[in-house]
Amino acid sequence: MKNKMIILLFFSHTSLFSLDKPPNSLFEKGNAFYNKGDYQNAIESYLGIIENGYHSSEVYYNLGNANYKIGNVAEANFYFEKANMLSPNDKMIMNNLEFAKNMTMDSIETLPQTQINLFFNDLLAFMTTDSWSIFSILIIWMGCILFLIYSFSKSIVIKRIFFSSGVLSFLIFVLFIFITFSKQEQENTKKGIIFSKEIGVWTEPNQRTEVLFFLHEGTKFQIIDELEGWSKILISNGSEGWIESNSIRSLN
Repeated sequence: MKNKMIILLFFSHTSLFSLDKPPNSLFEKGNAFYNKGDYQNAIESYLGIIENGYHSSEVYYNLGNANYKIGNVAEANFYFEKANMLSPNDKMIMNNLEFAKNMTMDSIETLPQTQINLFFNDLLAFMTTDSWSIFSILIIWMGCILFLIYSFSKSIVIKRIFFSSGVLSFLIFVLFIFITFSKQEQENTKKGIIFSKEIGVWTEPNQRTEVLFFLHEGTKFQIIDELEGWSKILISNGSEGWIESNSIRSLN
């Protein structure tokens, strides 16, 4: 049983996505290099797809895998995060992202959250902004249909049922709109990954001030301000400070 679990973990960790959309040739070329163990050429092939203006979770996922294989900590975390942003509920992506996070030197505790906050964050992660928007439109259309049936119905019982259903649809619509805007705000929040082996986090945007702490490659953070080659960042334990912008890459 233990051997089966190890094999399952290995395949979930190293498997590649296939691509059903163009440019297939570069993607297949990258997969061929990957399967031969030529991870650097695989990376170059996948990057060629992105340079051609094509972005997908499949490409970013495979880039994450290839970089993980050659020990590129920052790149592996960066591309798995990019894949996760496009496909937030994909278990393979989330699984391999955790593998990549374990490569980082920084062990940062997350601020404790209430059960309500955890539930709401899970709800936001359930779908993309576009998906929540589509469901909101469907709900309001359904509510309109229910109110039309209510308006033209002669039966008091049916009118009560469809009026109550219409009100419920409207309330669900309001909830979905709130979730949609919350999700959009979350997606618009600038995040990044440290690409320097080690970087100091300063109290002010210059090196004449005090270094608060150090961060290392692969660590994720939120960007809360930018000023002349410096970025003010916030990490998951609530600590913040300024780092040089040329040592990071933005995820969005």
